[in-house]
Amino acid sequence: MKNDRENRMEQLPDAILKQLKYPPRLEVPAFDPAWLEQEPSAVYRDEGQGGKILSFPGSRAFLSAAAAILLAAGLYFVYPYLSVQGSTPIELYGAATGTGVSVESSKEVAQHWNLGVLNSGQIIRTGNESLDLMASNGVIIRIYPESVIEIKESMGQLKLRQEKGTVLAEVRKKDDSSSENATLEIQTPHTNVLVTGTVFRLTVDEQKSELYLEQGTLKMAETPIPAQNMARKGLDSPLEIEPQAAPANTESEAESLRNSTDLLARKWIPEMKRLDKVREEKQISEMYGQSLEKIILKDGRILQGVVAAQQGDRLMLHTTSGVVVVRRDNVQEIVYEN
Repeated sequence: MKNDRENRMEQLPDAILKQLKYPPRLEVPAFDPAWLEQEPSAVYRDEGQGGKILSFPGSRAFLSAAAAILLAAGLYFVYPYLSVQGSTPIELYGAATGTGVSVESSKEVAQHWNLGVLNSGQIIRTGNESLDLMASNGVIIRIYPESVIEIKESMGQLKLRQEKGTVLAEVRKKDDSSSENATLEIQTPHTNVLVTGTVFRLTVDEQKSELYLEQGTLKMAETPIPAQNMARKGLDSPLEIEPQAAPANTESEAESLRNSTDLLARKWIPEMKRLDKVREEKQISEMYGQSLEKIILKDGRILQGVVAAQQGDRLMLHTTSGVVVVRRDNVQEIVYEN
């Protein structure tokens, strides 16, 4: 046995034999009692990369989890602009004004539909109710009574088929975005509408599709439509465009749609729901590492909390009453505490 081991040793390279014969000396430092009073630390520096490191105050597991939830909730406001066109599935949520809406799919028909998630391939019939839709790519839509809408696709770009009825839509576009890629496409029996960022109303009947553009940019029948103009297209007739005053209640309806979908986001976005459970002043203050602010709204309400995120004119306020989404135009003043 001993001879076998010696024979195997002789077959090893000289460098390894030398290390085995003269092993390196490992010096162990003397014990220092002061180490017991020190906190363990780990430092990582990536000299090759620039940028900033985000840190969160406190060391408790609750704060780490809450910070992660905050970042995820903030993604709701920027997610539409982080997705790659055509590759990211779009989440769709809807809330009806009553139970007169039906949602049909290849498998079943959901009668008296009121609130929930919508998917590609479903056909929406609003009956005598209206339905508000919120998509994760920044599109919000109000579908009025007696309308029929099919969800054609929800990957990167939201595509709808409007057979009849009226919709009011707002498509939010990132402020510094120069992209002209359409976020929303609506097909009708007479034409198609490609939308990049705008507020518009579209009505479809058997004879024609009629669109009023309040603001922004879109194309109807591959033709750019100027703001505050009405565009009409029949099945066998050319596109007509003419200046026209806004239909009655367009602005108030658009504001109502924004408020409705803000509430819908709060109810359905999971991260928003988790944040909504954190309501104690101390927990909110520790989560953001700052004192709570007083947000004074123009309607007289006073909210106490922190502006957690913002996108465009929307602010997500984390308050002691829960998470609230408001418009900057509705804020009278924000009082910062020292």
